[in-house]
Amino acid sequence: MRAAVVLVAACAVGPDFKRPPPPAVGRYTSDGVRGTIAADGVAQVVHPGGQLAADWWQLFHSPALDAIVREALARNASL
Repeated sequence: MRAAVVLVAACAVGPDFKRPPPPAVGRYTSDGVRGTIAADGVAQVVHPGGQLAADWWQLFHSPALDAIVREALARNASL
């Protein structure tokens, strides 16, 4: 019984924690996202808030990634 009283009292003794406000930023980097050059020489561009294809992983042209996604979709009944 004493242990329960001590535990309850210990919860009320600590400092008054106040969650700090989130940073006031609208993006991950200060200068935006820079495009990189793809293998075909075309610059990649990021459009924040833009639409993404349902099969986005195929944009990487990776047979290994395609196989992983196929397996995940085949073995996950809730997808």
